[in-house]
Amino acid sequence: MGNRAIFQTGVLGVVMLLCSAGLLAQSDEEIEEIVVTGRFIAADGYSGLKSNVPLRDVPITISSYTQAFMEGIETIRIADLYNYMAGVQRAGNTGYDISIRGFSSGGADRNSLQTDGLPGLAVRFGSPPTVNTERIEVVKGPMSVLYGRIQPGGFINIVTKKPQPEANHQFKLRADAYDVDIGDTLGVTASIDSTGPVNETGTVLYRFVGELEDTQGFRDNGFSESTYAVGSLTWLPSNQTTVTLALEYRDEDHALDNFLVAPGRDINLVADITTRYQEPDDIQPETGYSVALTIDHDISEDLSWRTNFRYVDHEDSALGWENLSFRNPTTLRRRDRNQLNIREYTFIDTSLSWTPSLGGLDHNLMIGFNGGRETSNFERKNFDGGNATLDIDIFDPVYGVGVARPAVPSSHRFTTFDALGFYVQDQITLTENWKAVVGVRFEDFEAVEEDKRGVAADQATSGDDVVPMAGLIYQPNDNWSYYVSWSESFNPPRPDRTDEDGNRDFPPEQGRQLEAGVKANLMDGRATATLSVFNIEKENVLNRVSGSVYQLTGREKSQGFELEVNANVTDNWQLIAGFAYIDATVDESRNAALIGMRLRNAPENTASIWNRVQVTDRLGFGLGITYADTRWGELPRTGSRVVLPDYFVTDFVVYYDHPLAYGTLKIGNVFDETYYESGSNDRRIVPGAPRGFVFSLSKNFGN
Repeated sequence: MGNRAIFQTGVLGVVMLLCSAGLLAQSDEEIEEIVVTGRFIAADGYSGLKSNVPLRDVPITISSYTQAFMEGIETIRIADLYNYMAGVQRAGNTGYDISIRGFSSGGADRNSLQTDGLPGLAVRFGSPPTVNTERIEVVKGPMSVLYGRIQPGGFINIVTKKPQPEANHQFKLRADAYDVDIGDTLGVTASIDSTGPVNETGTVLYRFVGELEDTQGFRDNGFSESTYAVGSLTWLPSNQTTVTLALEYRDEDHALDNFLVAPGRDINLVADITTRYQEPDDIQPETGYSVALTIDHDISEDLSWRTNFRYVDHEDSALGWENLSFRNPTTLRRRDRNQLNIREYTFIDTSLSWTPSLGGLDHNLMIGFNGGRETSNFERKNFDGGNATLDIDIFDPVYGVGVARPAVPSSHRFTTFDALGFYVQDQITLTENWKAVVGVRFEDFEAVEEDKRGVAADQATSGDDVVPMAGLIYQPNDNWSYYVSWSESFNPPRPDRTDEDGNRDFPPEQGRQLEAGVKANLMDGRATATLSVFNIEKENVLNRVSGSVYQLTGREKSQGFELEVNANVTDNWQLIAGFAYIDATVDESRNAALIGMRLRNAPENTASIWNRVQVTDRLGFGLGITYADTRWGELPRTGSRVVLPDYFVTDFVVYYDHPLAYGTLKIGNVFDETYYESGSNDRRIVPGAPRGFVFSLSKNFGN
């Protein structure tokens, strides 16, 4: 780490220490009512234990980020918030590409980003919009007990907006552009959010959320056109029953973009961050819709039933010339690709929650089933990698000179994955100061892959697993909560993966975490802080050797600590600050050269702080700083790997609440820092955005 990075990290560390010290010092002081409204992190959360409980009663790290947080940072994409979440990073260009506590997920990890507790996004590229998001809950650690297959770092749950009994209508218009070329990068987004009762008795409620986007981005010949609509109805047949049905539609056209390349795996040889190696008309369209149904019914005062159903139908294509390999240090080979991907997700979760007193102890017992089927239909209609006319100069790309050959069809795979799990969880109040949580899951799974071209035989894998979870909480008073927990996860292998001898009997990846921490409620409830220490081991890890040949690399390990503070420090200043130290490495491997290598997109140190200061009732300012340490941009391998340098980015926002409309002006990456968000290999390096500008106007109409 250079002197600049050391200084910047030190500054953030001092700020966080001062904030923490200030919270402790002021915890018993009387503070006047604040001017700013809303909290950045809610006091309660659902995703950790599948029930609405105070976060201090959950023996794992969970953060529930609110609309106030999303609106303060002024973004329309959920992934833009990750840098302000302790221990979370982007890890690629799809919505599922997330790094949590050092473990990266990808397109096959559909549980890494869930919607209302069930997997499956309507579209997978880019990132889900915030316009229909009520809050974002980040659950850290391996939580397969309640959710099934998952990466051991954790997952993100998007809690969507629901119909409300009070009528309210919001309209918002947003313009954005980048300093590289204001005119050519100008984009516009318009949205509507309308809710209220349908009938006079208020037993039927509606909500409609819509967004139209036409943006250019900062990449050469880049564009994104999106249509997004969600309609939902809530029926209240009695005081004991709530039924909500939601229909979602999303259609997006993106420029096909494989991002930057690093010749010789040297990040210093990367071209300008605006450089795009696909042709101007290369495109990546996708369309999807979902149907979600939730039923909540109180059978009695201490017994309730909940069922959650989600179906997703999604289709995306890649049409263009994609980055393939290096012809020489200045020439990039490209492949002519036409691929169609069709996915369907059908998942259900149903559970009974019972709150009895048994054996002199209060219980919150949950018994449930969940699972379903996901299918994927991947057809490579063209996969031509041998056409030298498609080569392009890395530093001076010239478009429109390549000549496509007749299509070269490749694989056509149809895969089904079926899973069914049974889980039991009990939240137990042992004494006035002691609580415990225990749980166990039993799951069966089966995956089958069929070669639609009839070249290869069908492949299948199946198995079962048992995963436990246990936690103990000590609460000496209402302000402090100390906890320790053990949790596990599993992730079955895909059926097409073999070892060098053709065997397919790979065991599921296993994740195990030991975590301890403290959660503090300070300043008479106006501030919260969470400090956690964790050790995660991931066994039976598969890494690709070549083609579909994989090997068990042994074990990966992540250990470290996280600190997150959320506070209304004074009556006009609120902040959220986080720091994470994560040592994520290969711990055991058949290849001794890999041992000790850091995992991909897993910085050792990250830090962030977001401040909002209300100067008057109408005028406010927001200031955010994020820092990420040096990262590897590839999976562990022998020889050199792409190293992504550390970065330090500052964002600034002005808020103004005019009687006619609420306006914001944001300057992102104020000092125009050149940085790289993530990497998949030396031909898939995602650059961070340069200095950008956002101006938005919104207007609420309600009762």
